[in-house]
Amino acid sequence: MDNLLDFAIEQWSLTPDLQVQDAYKWLLHAACGADHAITSDEGPRRWLEREWETLDAPLDEEPHLVELVHGGGLVRLNLRPYKQAGGEPEALLQAFVRSAQSVIPDKELLRSCWQNLGNRLRADELFDLQHEAWIALNEKVQQLDFPAIHHSPKYESKYRPAYRVLTNLEAKSLISPLLG
Repeated sequence: MDNLLDFAIEQWSLTPDLQVQDAYKWLLHAACGADHAITSDEGPRRWLEREWETLDAPLDEEPHLVELVHGGGLVRLNLRPYKQAGGEPEALLQAFVRSAQSVIPDKELLRSCWQNLGNRLRADELFDLQHEAWIALNEKVQQLDFPAIHHSPKYESKYRPAYRVLTNLEAKSLISPLLG
C-alpha cells in the first residue's frame, strides 16, 4: 500500500496542479484498472472514436506511457503521442478491452491508499492537495463505494488528459512497433 502511494506521489510531482480528485482517479486506476469503463461492447468504441477525432499534437514532452504502478504493471497510454506515431485506434481499443478484462480490481488496496493519503494530508499538504478537499471527496466516494470519477477542471485545463489505462504488456505491444 505505502509503495503504491509513495510511487504515486513521486509521479504526481510531475503534475503539480493535480487536485485531490485527480489523485483519487490515479489511485483508482492503479488499484482497479479500467474495468469501470467497459459497461457495454460499443461504449468504449464510441468513446475512443469521439476522442480520437479531437486529438491534436502532443503536449511538450508528453510521454507515450506513464506508469501507474512501480514496475509498470499498469500504465496510462497517452493518446496524442500514440496517434502521432501512427498508432491505430482499433488496435488500441482491443488492447484497452483486454487490459480492462484482465485486471482484477483491488478496492481494498484503493481504500487503504486513499485513507493513507488522507492521513498524510492531515499532517502536511502535498503540491496542491489539501486535507479539506480530501475530506469532502472522501465522503462522496465512500457513499458510492469508490466509483470512477472525472478529472478536476483545473487538471483538465492544464494537462488536457487523453489516455487509456492498459497493462504494460498491452501498451508495449502497441508502442514498440511504432517506435522501432
